[in-house]
Amino acid sequence: MKDRKPRLVNRQFKPALIALTVTAILVAGALTQVFAASQTKSPSQSVTPNGQLSNPNNAFTSNDVYATGSGNQGYSGFGFTIPSGATINGIAVHLEANSGACTRTTKKYKAKLNNGTSDSVEKETVSNYGSSDQTQTVGGSNDLWNLSWTPDSVNNNLKVVVITQCSGGGAPQSMSLDHVSVTVYYAASDPFPDGATSFTQGFYGSSPAGEAVTNDPDLIDQATCQEIDDILVAIGVATTADFDCTSQLGRTALAFFLTGTVGPQADNGFLPSGFSPGHNLAAQKITTLLNLRLSANAGLQSGQIPIQAGWYINIEPVQDVVVGVPGLTYDPIVTTASSLVLTNYSGDLGTCTGDTDVNDFVCGGAVALSDLGQKVEELDIAGTTVQNILDAADDMINGAGLNVDGTVTLNGVNLTAGDLTKILGLINESFDAGVITGFVAAFDAD
Repeated sequence: MKDRKPRLVNRQFKPALIALTVTAILVAGALTQVFAASQTKSPSQSVTPNGQLSNPNNAFTSNDVYATGSGNQGYSGFGFTIPSGATINGIAVHLEANSGACTRTTKKYKAKLNNGTSDSVEKETVSNYGSSDQTQTVGGSNDLWNLSWTPDSVNNNLKVVVITQCSGGGAPQSMSLDHVSVTVYYAASDPFPDGATSFTQGFYGSSPAGEAVTNDPDLIDQATCQEIDDILVAIGVATTADFDCTSQLGRTALAFFLTGTVGPQADNGFLPSGFSPGHNLAAQKITTLLNLRLSANAGLQSGQIPIQAGWYINIEPVQDVVVGVPGLTYDPIVTTASSLVLTNYSGDLGTCTGDTDVNDFVCGGAVALSDLGQKVEELDIAGTTVQNILDAADDMINGAGLNVDGTVTLNGVNLTAGDLTKILGLINESFDAGVITGFVAAFDAD
């Protein structure tokens, strides 16, 4: 087990900050830290310049369905949630495409950005696209495109214009754009962003308030509907014909399938835990997908934000920053414990024995990791994200790439279906109704 320090033995002074530092700064006279992080998002809106590509919305997702043509196309609605006070370090645009019908000398794309007030310079992909899809990136982690950026301008105003470059030897010809995505690189000082909120599967499937959120038309979009539908089909509780995710009616039907009748009465909805014990992994993954979709229009109050797929799982004690000032430290061994007997905690991640101060959120005694805790520790060291866990759960549910013993390998760690179910459950509890456990952090806590 790796060293869980620095933490002073005298509980009056503990805990010190763990080694997350990229740069140290002083805030309100106390040492806090700045962390490097990134978010990658896809567009949800096609905007001006518009009309030069056919089916521009096909570039919202990577699915071999293309926006085709020759010309310029704008994209926005990326849904970034860069925390207030963060410093934007760079922006990268990823363009998945192929040459389509282009037979000219140059088969490339350009991109430019707009921050709400100004256009950037144009940046061109390095090489020609071929007949098969490939992803090329313009910009990068330290490239601001000669523009000024703030968290607000990224979150609310960022626009990408994609420019087809099929030229040389004749008139421009059509190319095929499969997917546009953007990565924003930034630095911030809060591993647990103020207002971060998640809910458990019981909230979505058993409480009237949670059932109402699940049935809110703003919660389940087409892509999330399709992903949930794929899960239900894979475990044999639905067919591909049951839910038409392209229509609001179909998405509403899926929400009703998940919750059953909205209200205090018991019903037969798929959530909270499925229709049989073997469905719990699927139910936890669906719950995580719903948590990622929370918004001010669906489930969140003023000042609350959803957890992000790019956030990291964590098993170490980490100090929170509240409105820029260092606050409490959260140790997942303690905060996720299901049992407290005298000075001893125990839970899925391990045990803490001999903790003489049970009024804080850090183990001041001896820590012994459980088998799951040891696996989570290795995943933590490897920089495993929420999205990585979702992808591994998808492989398990679909039986894709499994080991001979039925496990799935993620970042060198073999995980069972039970392991993934518990990890997803801990993710869903990580900011339960705004209460922090420390199991998920906005930055890699190593």
